[in-house]
Amino acid sequence: MNATQKVFEDYHLQLLKPRQSLAKEVSIAPDSTHAWDLTDREIDILSLMADGLTADMVADVLHISPHTVKTHQRNMLKKSGCANGIHLVAQSMREGLIT
Repeated sequence: MNATQKVFEDYHLQLLKPRQSLAKEVSIAPDSTHAWDLTDREIDILSLMADGLTADMVADVLHISPHTVKTHQRNMLKKSGCANGIHLVAQSMREGLIT
């Protein structure tokens, strides 16, 4: 099984189980959320982005519209000062916001 197949398999497994906030499942450094003031939902989306999911996939997992996901992503970029989603995920991992 190649990496792409693994991501899609994991994605489909995620769709099958009921979700609570992912922010509770993600390891968050104590003071790191205060730096950017991210909401729990933004942490949920950031966590799924770090897993390689697209906006449409994130929307399916969280049962929200792709437009809402993109709005959250845009807000996170503004709060963080990052240039794009890849930069956002990399910076949040470096700062210990997500692991």
